[in-house]
Amino acid sequence: MVLELARWGRRICALTLGVALCCVLSPAVKAQIQEAGDLFVELDAADESAGTAVWVNTASASIGNFALVPGSAPVVEVLDGMPGVTFNSTDILDAYQCEGPTPEGLVGIDPTRSIEAWVYNPSLVSEETILSWGRRGGPNGSNMSFNYGTHGLFGAVGHWGGDGPDIGWNDAGGAPSAGRWHHLVYTFDGDATATTRVYADGCLVDIATCEQNSEVLGAGVINTYPEQAILLAAQYEPDGVAINFPLRGALSLGRVRIHDGVLTPEQIKSNFDLECPEFCPPPGTCKCDNCPTTDLHMKGKPVYTRQLQFSGFPAPDTVSAVSPTGATITAGGLLTYTLPNPQPANFNVTVECKNSQGTASFSWSVTLVDPPTRADIDIAGELFVELCASHVTAGEDLWLNSGTTSDFFEIGDPIVEAV
Repeated sequence: MVLELARWGRRICALTLGVALCCVLSPAVKAQIQEAGDLFVELDAADESAGTAVWVNTASASIGNFALVPGSAPVVEVLDGMPGVTFNSTDILDAYQCEGPTPEGLVGIDPTRSIEAWVYNPSLVSEETILSWGRRGGPNGSNMSFNYGTHGLFGAVGHWGGDGPDIGWNDAGGAPSAGRWHHLVYTFDGDATATTRVYADGCLVDIATCEQNSEVLGAGVINTYPEQAILLAAQYEPDGVAINFPLRGALSLGRVRIHDGVLTPEQIKSNFDLECPEFCPPPGTCKCDNCPTTDLHMKGKPVYTRQLQFSGFPAPDTVSAVSPTGATITAGGLLTYTLPNPQPANFNVTVECKNSQGTASFSWSVTLVDPPTRADIDIAGELFVELCASHVTAGEDLWLNSGTTSDFFEIGDPIVEAV
């Protein structure tokens, strides 16, 4: 429980249960931070100016401080022991705008550039903005938004052009887990190979394959609008003046750096390793974010499937299905089990997740239930989806589908009511 927040000089401290937790990037550590070309932006939520009208940019090649967009009211809060500037936690649009113009090295045709940010996102949606410059609306390759979202096409980067120069953290969808700090990095290497790369948490597994995702765009695909200043937690509309509200970042920024050059995987890992002791949670075994304790399955439906989500620090290395016999699970967490015939009244599921700290096991029981009574209706070919609001699972975390496709997971808080 945070009882008091106080700024002392260039430090920010939280008095938590009587213990002061001070978060300072010491001069010795700061001197070891790897830079690529000129460092244009360096923002730290531990700076006394964070959350005020002007957030001071301490970069060696500073392009100007960051001023609050009128009406903004971000707050500085301590999250897992580290200060962060929290944006858009209310219905008010929060954003900071650089007081200086975006330098030539970051805009135009095929500019080399790198972005680093320590980001805390309490919950994930398809697209949220960490920072941006350029503007929306096209043509393809004219925007520059660094994102934290789950969309497979533009969840990580919006250059404009969803099926072209945009990129997700994972082509199949997904993003670094919510509810903890992550070191997120974007690089574009210009006319060297015209490749976009995104990294999460410092290439923990292997330097040779550490990018989270990458895409070769080709020469001239990126041509970023030069007129707009850098924005934090928001993007510009096509007119280059108005700020887009729906894609605002409802997240917290701990540190931000923008470089003129291209950080190498080794440099990214070095910076992560230097700052991880401050931001990273204590090492532990994997967690399953959505494994049930009990579950239901429609009688007569031949295949039981669940999309499971695993997290932890260090990140999970492998997942496996232990039981029932014949069950399989993909690296992305898709559990599949073909039931025997005749089907049992119930069965037990156990899956395991391994990381460098050990193996964690997750188990639950599955009970087969009767499908809802079907009216005398005509069916054209295969019935993919059949959902009935009178079924016991309607309005619950999982609404069972008596059609042939998967069941439906709850998003938000729908309710069942008589109309």
